[in-house]
Amino acid sequence: MSVTGAGGGLCYQAIYQQDRPCLDCHAAGLVDAGGQPNGKVMRSERFNEAKDAWCQLQEGAITLPDGRCALFSIASDIGALKDAQNRLSEAHAELALKNQLLESLSVTDRLTGLFNRRKLDELLANECERAARTDATLSLMMVDIDHFKNVNDTFGHPVGDQILVSMAELLRHGVRKVDTVARWGGEEFMILCPATPLAGACAVAENIRASIEATDFPLVGHKTVCFGVAQYHPDETCQSLVERADAALYRAKNEGRNCVRLG
Repeated sequence: MSVTGAGGGLCYQAIYQQDRPCLDCHAAGLVDAGGQPNGKVMRSERFNEAKDAWCQLQEGAITLPDGRCALFSIASDIGALKDAQNRLSEAHAELALKNQLLESLSVTDRLTGLFNRRKLDELLANECERAARTDATLSLMMVDIDHFKNVNDTFGHPVGDQILVSMAELLRHGVRKVDTVARWGGEEFMILCPATPLAGACAVAENIRASIEATDFPLVGHKTVCFGVAQYHPDETCQSLVERADAALYRAKNEGRNCVRLG
């Protein structure tokens, strides 16, 4: 096949002074098996590094009066279009980041950085559904800080807030990565433990309870917590599981606090 430039000779020789076809040459797609123009016009976008500009190329093949097949290229400046596309892409990326931030804020407790009750309700529903479908074990812990009101009344709410933040960290460090710690409300937290039987969850709760009891909190000194732990039963609702864990927590409060009780 012989495709010529305007001045005669092969295009890559006449135009680009090269001894071989360009790597992105479209000539083969613009002629038929006999080497004649097939009527196709191919469009592509290229960046001209020398001119620091984007252009759109429209390329085709034509038959010259003397019978030779020639390649033509029409270049259009699309710099403004590319700038607009880049601005649009940046705007989309910024919007995606803002949406991601808003989603994170909507499911996060602002004080402790833990998931909030809304997110925990969603995760709990998902885990209960999975446990019912796969017959997997699932345990739930409810945690309450003993005599927390006394902290706020004696030392003020800023100190109480710091206790909540510290408790959140201790709870988070005491569980596995697959477990979820969330702030249930006030001084109550909840821990969701997938693939964990009641005995395993009880052992984790006892370890965390002992760790918190041994912690000396600034200004306040030592604080304790109590746990209510329950394992998911087949065919029960999420609400039923929460109520059993809550009932166990209530017993822990009534039986001296600083302890773990099972629901």
